Amino acid sequence: MNLKNQSSRRLWLVAGAALTALALPATNQAAQMTYDLRAVSAGVLAGDTTSAGVNISDPHNVVASAGGQQVVLQLWVVLANGDGSNTNDGFTVGSGSFISDGGALGGVIRGDIAGDTPSQSNNIPGVSSGVAQAGYQFVNGGITGVGDITNHDLAPSPSPWFLASGGTGASGTKFGTGATTNATEILIGETTFTLSASGQFLTSTHLQFAPRLWQTGGSIAQRKINKFVIDGSSFALASDDPNIAVAAGVNVSLVPEPSAIGMVLLGSLGLVGFRRSAFRRLFA
Repeated sequence: MNLKNQSSRRLWLVAGAALTALALPATNQAAQMTYDLRAVSAGVLAGDTTSAGVNISDPHNVVASAGGQQVVLQLWVVLANGDGSNTNDGFTVGSGSFISDGGALGGVIRGDIAGDTPSQSNNIPGVSSGVAQAGYQFVNGGITGVGDITNHDLAPSPSPWFLASGGTGASGTKFGTGATTNATEILIGETTFTLSASGQFLTSTHLQFAPRLWQTGGSIAQRKINKFVIDGSSFALASDDPNIAVAAGVNVSLVPEPSAIGMVLLGSLGLVGFRRSAFRRLFA
């Protein structure tokens, strides 16, 4: 088999694997609050600019065409809304890590997730008061992530995690807007993932937000670091509470363009099997 045919066969195998993954089950979301990391075409913070040159088939699947490209990532919280009003649902505080937890196409794209503590470069106005911070960078399997994913004890000083905190209201909570029966969605953070300039084609990575898991040290009350309001009632929950969940995350694949097989991947990756309970797997 010549090199051209070998390359073509590999591309078809990759496309077939992506299509097979469609059968995987959807991610279960919590009844109360879900952290949802999404890729967007343009950011709201200065310096994040746009996801230029990449194709975002949906907020959780991105196909890049060259090393060095940037993907803007936004962190949202999705709150249950039981009374038809989004204005009494709100986010108070939460912290965690932006990480890569593995690839799907035969190798992991190298790259960097932006972070710079003690600055607030990843923090959104309205949830950037007081102790809010961008989070320190650390290396995790070839990806520069943000926030220590291994520390489940008392927070060191300085704390390494991304932290969104406080709102514009008197209660220190950022509330939603509108009167709908839909879940209330609130933007609480924004960062970027920049692919390595020497990234190899037909590799990928799965980017995820992992809420900080505090299991030892301190009191049980102190470990309830996810705080929010639903239908006017305040909640404080630990990250391993079943009412705190994490959505699918963002899959980033590097596929050469133009390519007929790239188009197959582009259509299939919008449903590729990152619809899993990433939160359960991260902390298993």
